[in-house]
Amino acid sequence: DLDGIELLTLLSHQVSLAAELWKLHTDLVVAATFDRMTGALNRNAWLERVENRLRVVGEENLRGGLILLDLDNFKEINDNLGHAMGDRYLIGASKVARSTLREEDLFCRFGGDEFVIWLEGMSPSVLSGVVERLMMKVGSVASRYQSKLKAGAPHLGVSVGVVHVEADGCLELDALLECADSALYGAKAA
Repeated sequence: DLDGIELLTLLSHQVSLAAELWKLHTDLVVAATFDRMTGALNRNAWLERVENRLRVVGEENLRGGLILLDLDNFKEINDNLGHAMGDRYLIGASKVARSTLREEDLFCRFGGDEFVIWLEGMSPSVLSGVVERLMMKVGSVASRYQSKLKAGAPHLGVSVGVVHVEADGCLELDALLECADSALYGAKAA
């Protein structure tokens, strides 16, 4: 009957529209949460999640770590090899860094060529091991790109600033980021 066909047509259009809206919503959530190029969390999503985790650290007497990771002399890639090569370098560094981490660790592209990582439940010695692996793996990516630059170009590498977080210590994210930033610039100077 004609009324039944019209009703089914209308219903199929509504289902199609609902599916389209759901996909649009999902795409918006992804865009609001992740860095488009590297797939890492974006700054705002990371800050929100780590603020929540810091509350849990304090309440449950846990410990954590914050790692600020910077690609040394990244500008050399963009200036000498082009932005497309710089993008590939960022993606490669991000990929190997994430492969070093656990699924529950919060990895973020903090800006430009800087990444930040929140890890939980690690002693200082385990955290040091993670930092060593990160430096080794990301450093190997830097070495591959260094070989593409002219002889005498500034050294590509990775510098890190690390802060170990205890439940009875500082749990203010801004202060922790400042400490990690100071440690990072100390590492760069060394």
